[in-house]
Amino acid sequence: MATGIKPGILYHPEFEIDNGMYCWTPIPEMPQQIARTFLNFIYHHRGPGTPNEQWERYCGYCNEIGALHLMHGLGTPPPGIEVELDVIIDRSFRAMGLDHLLDRKNWPDLRYNRGEPPNHRMLSTLMKMSNIVCQPKPSPPEGYGFVIHQVAACGRPLVVPQWYRQLSASKFLQDGETCVYITGENETDKANFKRAMEPEQNARMAQEIRRRFDHHVNFDDEAAKIRALL
Repeated sequence: MATGIKPGILYHPEFEIDNGMYCWTPIPEMPQQIARTFLNFIYHHRGPGTPNEQWERYCGYCNEIGALHLMHGLGTPPPGIEVELDVIIDRSFRAMGLDHLLDRKNWPDLRYNRGEPPNHRMLSTLMKMSNIVCQPKPSPPEGYGFVIHQVAACGRPLVVPQWYRQLSASKFLQDGETCVYITGENETDKANFKRAMEPEQNARMAQEIRRRFDHHVNFDDEAAKIRALL
């Protein structure tokens, strides 16, 4: 028996994919196309080499085609409000006398504004009200990724770093078919993004990522296999 190898289980943490939550819907009619990021604390980490720098590049591509770009990770304040970096957002609200914003329900309509979703119902709604979702995580900290799987369950194409090719989500990620891989080459990334946002291509990629999600992720089947081990 090989030494240094431990037994383990590869699994998909379960989340709600029915009852209006992380479920398939066609891309809706919207005043503008929308790209979103749900990466937590992306607002607080800026500068060269950060996920925020990658996101800003894609915001520029959105501006060129007249699309809206919106940030929804934890730590992202509502529009018109700037908070201290590396400070808990609620502490900043109290310091500014904006205690009413401690309740996320008082924030502007997040369908068309940046800010933290208050619950999974809103989070899934925002994912479905997107044409594409950018998830520029900086390095592979784990092999699952809730946002990646939740977005795929909703049937929306993704913009992701190429290291996702190593992880479990790679089963339903394919460049140009269900996602756009970030190359770091500005003109290449811009062309790939613009193609993914073309309405016909965007709709095709949306259907394909949900089809592949259904093929590779089956919570009921996995639950039965885990129960058999207990």
